[in-house]
Amino acid sequence: MGLIKRVRRCLWYLAICFGPAVQVNAGQLLGVPEQQADLKLGCLYPMTGFTGQNGRDAVVAIAMALEMIHRHGEGYPKLNVIIEDTKNKQFRATEMARQLIDQQQIQVLCGVLNSGIALEISDLALATKTLFVGGGHASSQLTNDALHPWYFRVSNDSMQSMIAGARYLQELQQKNGWKTLAYIGPDYDYGHQILLDILNAMDQLKVEYSVVAEYYPKLMETDFSNYIDALSEKAPDIIISGHWGDDFVFFIRQANSTQLLQ
Repeated sequence: MGLIKRVRRCLWYLAICFGPAVQVNAGQLLGVPEQQADLKLGCLYPMTGFTGQNGRDAVVAIAMALEMIHRHGEGYPKLNVIIEDTKNKQFRATEMARQLIDQQQIQVLCGVLNSGIALEISDLALATKTLFVGGGHASSQLTNDALHPWYFRVSNDSMQSMIAGARYLQELQQKNGWKTLAYIGPDYDYGHQILLDILNAMDQLKVEYSVVAEYYPKLMETDFSNYIDALSEKAPDIIISGHWGDDFVFFIRQANSTQLLQ
């Protein structure tokens, strides 16, 4: 296996996002010491606050991947990884990325869970010619209109997911004849992009439908009662949710306490 293929495999390992929760400190270093490294990476994840669990899980996966990579030894690049806590803040994440590139002189950026933040980091990667390996975010903008040679991702985007969803809805319609749908998702890039992607996919499949409602709660909403009441009043045949993480858990729990999903 050539060195380039080994580097690609290393980057694939690094972008996996699973594992048990651990306490992670901002600025933490993983892998080999900088002076021994063949490649230096800066990974940006929220590790505190509402979405901190997702970032901490990703860092566990990075540690697991590094152990796997370095266990193979000969032929694999030695990696030095700097972990920074974005707190899921757009300005903070962008400034951290600049510091990692300018001051820490990293060669690869990785991570970023929020699609809106990822779009800014992707622009920065293009401007500075720094490879950005996206892990966690899923907006299809990054692999369509905003795609460039310095952005690489290892997971499916919202368009791929919604094409699958559209095919499922097509098959479901053939069975039960559903006609109306409503959408609820977080009010930022990813939440809006999901609806555009699935409607476009259904149009291409020539699925006949009517959108009776669209709702965009703020990201990290905890009370969906008003939206659930509105959805109940509209009574769509299908509800598409763009929520993820705790937002999705809160929405389903609260919806299950009503007759909405019956």
